[in-house]
Amino acid sequence: KYITQIAFSGAEEFIEKYPFCKSKTTTIYTYFNISNIANKSKEVTKGLFDKNKCNFLAMGRFNYQKGYDRLIDAFEKVHKLNDNAVLHIIGKNDTDIGIDIKRKIKTKSLSSCVKLYGIIANPFPYIRQCDAFISSSYYEGYPRVINEALALKKICIAPKVTGMDEALDNGNLGMLVDDSTEGLTKGMLDFLN
Repeated sequence: KYITQIAFSGAEEFIEKYPFCKSKTTTIYTYFNISNIANKSKEVTKGLFDKNKCNFLAMGRFNYQKGYDRLIDAFEKVHKLNDNAVLHIIGKNDTDIGIDIKRKIKTKSLSSCVKLYGIIANPFPYIRQCDAFISSSYYEGYPRVINEALALKKICIAPKVTGMDEALDNGNLGMLVDDSTEGLTKGMLDFLN
């Protein structure tokens, strides 16, 4: 009776653990209205990002799952090699993890190149105007935001974790990187190059 958003691989793991539920289990993907996403992305058209920079965008709530700790570490390495890169993060950041991330950004002297926006009612203009969308999640169900970025024809960089490999069609629809800080660093550097 419960429905959750998971990837096909998550359903396979569930069936492996509960084989008696196989006949009652299916994967139903979230419906995306691509034209609605495209229309919303045009609401704000100017000045969100400096077009002379390479703008990476991440989006999601500030909790452990989203891996913002390793994203900041990875971006620090990227920025040392290419100071033209800027990282933007949209999401509720007044959590304990968000406070830790803000502290980390300040400690690493990244405040001028890592921008936190908090919750934004319509994030689609930001997705449309970024150069690349990046996820740093340690794990995912089925990553809705990756599909929204793909709908806006964005290059997506994501670690090889459950859900991401499926959403990015094993790397055919984006850049799947090693599930590590180094993997995220390499993905951003590869994109910059």
